[in-house]
Amino acid sequence: MLEFDSERNRRAGLDPGKITAGSNKMVHWICNHCPKGRPHLFVASPHKRIGSNSGCPYCAGKKACICNSLQSLYPALAAEYDTAKNGVGPEQVLPRSRKMASWKDANGHTWEQSPGQRTEPSHKRVYMQNHLKNQHPEQARTTHATVETGS
Repeated sequence: MLEFDSERNRRAGLDPGKITAGSNKMVHWICNHCPKGRPHLFVASPHKRIGSNSGCPYCAGKKACICNSLQSLYPALAAEYDTAKNGVGPEQVLPRSRKMASWKDANGHTWEQSPGQRTEPSHKRVYMQNHLKNQHPEQARTTHATVETGS
């Protein structure tokens, strides 16, 4: 259940008795619905929580956590996620994110692609799609012609 996080709010000097439902003051909340048993801690105004009926951003898939991150749901892909170039680790990224990211495979090949593209079954790794075309254009044209004509 989503709850007002009394302890963190008290440490921040926030008195729950003085915060109204329509307040725009940012307060601490805690959600205990994480499937991994860890509480989701987040900050939102009571006005936003009540007025727009917003729930836990982690449960809603708007923020990454231990139960919904690229790292936890797609560990093989997370191993290719280039943390150094991206500035954040795969544990902080949502698998369906459309934000472009840098990737690096075990052979050192690098490419740019969104996590959402990597996790959708209809998408192949961009590097592999473009490798033949970029490195061996004549073979790519022949292969493309063969596929198109069926011969």
